Amino acid sequence: MSDDDFLLELKRDFVNEALFMMDQYEESMLALEAATEPQEHISCIFRVAHSIKGGAAAVGFEDLSKFAHKAEDLLSLLRVQPESVNTEIITLFLAVGDQFKERLAQLKSNQEKDWDVQDLADKLLSWIQKLQGKMSSQPSPSQKPQTKSNEELLEDFFSAPAPVVQTQTAEVATTAAAPAIEEDLTNYELLAQLESEMATAAPAVAQVIAAQKEITTAKVEKIEKKLAQEGTILKVDSLRVDSVLDVVGEIVVLKNQLMHSDSVRKAEDARLNFIVDQIDKSIRDLYEKTLGIRMTPLKSLFMKLQRTVRDVSVKLNKPVDLQLIGEETEVDRSVFELLGDPLMHMARNAMDHGIESPEGRKAAGKPATAKLTIAAKQVGGSVEIEIIEDGRGIERNKIIQKAIEKGLLGSLEEGQKLSDQQVFQFLFAAGFSTAEKVTDLSGRGVGLDVVKSNIEKIKGQISIESQFGFGTKFKISIPLTTSITDGIVVAICGQRYMVPIHSIREIVQFYDHEVTEVASLGNALRIRDKMTPIV
Repeated sequence: MSDDDFLLELKRDFVNEALFMMDQYEESMLALEAATEPQEHISCIFRVAHSIKGGAAAVGFEDLSKFAHKAEDLLSLLRVQPESVNTEIITLFLAVGDQFKERLAQLKSNQEKDWDVQDLADKLLSWIQKLQGKMSSQPSPSQKPQTKSNEELLEDFFSAPAPVVQTQTAEVATTAAAPAIEEDLTNYELLAQLESEMATAAPAVAQVIAAQKEITTAKVEKIEKKLAQEGTILKVDSLRVDSVLDVVGEIVVLKNQLMHSDSVRKAEDARLNFIVDQIDKSIRDLYEKTLGIRMTPLKSLFMKLQRTVRDVSVKLNKPVDLQLIGEETEVDRSVFELLGDPLMHMARNAMDHGIESPEGRKAAGKPATAKLTIAAKQVGGSVEIEIIEDGRGIERNKIIQKAIEKGLLGSLEEGQKLSDQQVFQFLFAAGFSTAEKVTDLSGRGVGLDVVKSNIEKIKGQISIESQFGFGTKFKISIPLTTSITDGIVVAICGQRYMVPIHSIREIVQFYDHEVTEVASLGNALRIRDKMTPIV
């Protein structure tokens, strides 16, 4: 391998690894806003910025490295001033993360585009100067504070990150992935002062150190146990996984042909029958395990929804309590990729259309903070996702009036005869919108029709439930996977059909004497006191 090829491979590895770390970056940023103890999240974000800075510099991406360095400088100050974290800083770092991802995406696709981050760099520098000024206005640690007791000084010392904690944690973490080495934040001037002034407090110090070591040991054991449970993450190109699945699919088809061949079904060789049964079982296990490789948890998608809701909440000044349920639910990767845009649109739609302003909620007798729930669960061979908000609900008559204007309904009387579900279906018509004005979030007439189209591409369904004045629920049902699906072969009039097994509720065996001829149905069978036609 030439030096150029080697450097190219290093660059590719760096970009892929950095994109992988950005999920952790954004997850920690979103968790930081509601965190009572932000130090852990700040340290995680710092490590990502530090790793990107060093990695980018090593492979020659100087612009990315310099920008990450500025972000790292501000994060270094926040690590010792976690109380300074506020909504403005979090918004800034989310924008920084967006720029990280944009630049990494450009580098991954070898795009030569302008990457202008000067405005964000200036904002980072402004906050750095502000926090440095705040630190410089505080008494120097080398000067003896007149208002602090010896016990308070001792507490200050142990509130700083202990070197023993950093060292032991780093040793454990290297079993999974080598993190960036953190700088030593120990305040040695304060330590020297303590050594001279706290000689009489040696027994108390010894007790605190012993307690600190016990806490450290417990943390290390917890990390070791977690790493042992999680195992090692192996990154594989998705094209390789797809090629393996294609081969497994062919094997499944060949196995089914073998199982249904007359020579096997009518064979009287017991050993042959046993081998065929074992092949059937092993191939089924292989198929299920291989399919599991394509399954992707909804967590990363839910995290993007959380970011979207947060940004819209700040922009529209609509405080919202977001609940995410079922993040661990898994779907096929192909389903996952087509699910992102519909869910993103519905989350924005819920914030913009569904949830009222704080003043509107107060006038309606509701709490100023709205509730928005995004929940997922597996039901048989499908995944159900619900988006529920307690906003203004859907006004039925407004939809009917809009449908008449667009020629979808003939008259108001005709609309009044329709059920709520039938009325709500108009919302999925192309170009249909009840928004009174166009915004950059909604009201352009390209919304729920695109959502429905994308859901139907993955063989899914979407429905709406709403009560005017009390809120709306969107429910999406999608197949767990679009790969090989088990089915049952049925014959009707000499033609064979495949019915997906997840679509079959019950199989009933009956005899000729149980069949009844009904004038309007033809031959029918009584099942649970209901006459069911026989095709």
